[in-house]
Amino acid sequence: MRTTNVILVSDTHVGSDAAVAPPNVRLDRGGRYELNPSQRWLYKCWVEFCAKAKDITGRKYILVHVGDIVDGVHHGSKEYISENLAIQRRLAIELLSDLVKDAQKTYFIRGTKAHSGAAAETEESIAEALGGQRDEETGAYSFYELLLRVNGRRIHFAHHVPTTRAFHYRTTPLMSELSRQLSAAIEWRFAPPDMYVRGHAHVYTYVKLPLYSIVVCPAWQLRTSFSYRINAIPSTIGGLVLRQEDWEDMHVYPILFRPKRLCSEYVV
Repeated sequence: MRTTNVILVSDTHVGSDAAVAPPNVRLDRGGRYELNPSQRWLYKCWVEFCAKAKDITGRKYILVHVGDIVDGVHHGSKEYISENLAIQRRLAIELLSDLVKDAQKTYFIRGTKAHSGAAAETEESIAEALGGQRDEETGAYSFYELLLRVNGRRIHFAHHVPTTRAFHYRTTPLMSELSRQLSAAIEWRFAPPDMYVRGHAHVYTYVKLPLYSIVVCPAWQLRTSFSYRINAIPSTIGGLVLRQEDWEDMHVYPILFRPKRLCSEYVV
C-alpha cells in the first residue's frame, strides 16, 4: 500500500532571540551572535525533530511550513538576533535547508504580515530561494491558503486561526474555525476538505470529529515579552508528521519537546 507523509513545521520566527536559530550566526559587519541558553535548547530540539520526522517517514515526505518563518521587525520589539531582515532570511534558509533537501515537494504558507511583511515578501523570497512549489495561477512561491490532496484525502492549510487566553477553552477557537469553514463550503456547494491545518496560536491542539478534523501546529518560539503581557499559554515546541495510509484516516504524529521548567525557581 502507498503511504504519503507530510512533515509540518510552523512559527519558526527565526530572528527572534526567543526562537530557534542555527548556531554560528554571523552578523552584518562580521561579528558573531552567540545563541542564548533557550536557543541552544531549541536548536537541539530542532535537530532531534528533523531526525525523528525523517525516520518516521522513511525520508519520503512532503514538507509544509505553515507560516511565520522569520520574526521580522514588529510592535516595537527589541528581542532580536538582528533587525536586519537579510540576516533573518539567511538564517531561516540555513535552518530549513536540511528538511527541504530531502523533501519530495515543499510548500510555504504565508503568515502574519507583522512577521512576513505587508505582502508576505520575506516569506515569498525565502520560499523562492528554497525551491518551494509555485502557485500555478499566480506564479508565487508561497500561499495564503493551500489545498492538497493526499491519497484521496483533502487537507486545507492556512496560517491564521482564532486564539484564546483561557486554557480550558483551547478547543473552542478550533471548533469555531471548523464550523466557519464547513459552513462556507456548504453555502457555495463545495466539498469540504477532510482536514484543516493551522499555525499562529503556538499551542498544539487537535480536534477530530467523525468526518472532519482540525489541528494547530506547535511552534519554535518560546514566550516573548508580548506573550507574557497577554498572559498567553506557554508555547508548545515541536512539529507534526501526518501519515495517510490507503485504508485509514489521516494520522497525526506530534513530536513535542518538554521544557525543563515553566519559569525560574529559587530556594530561599
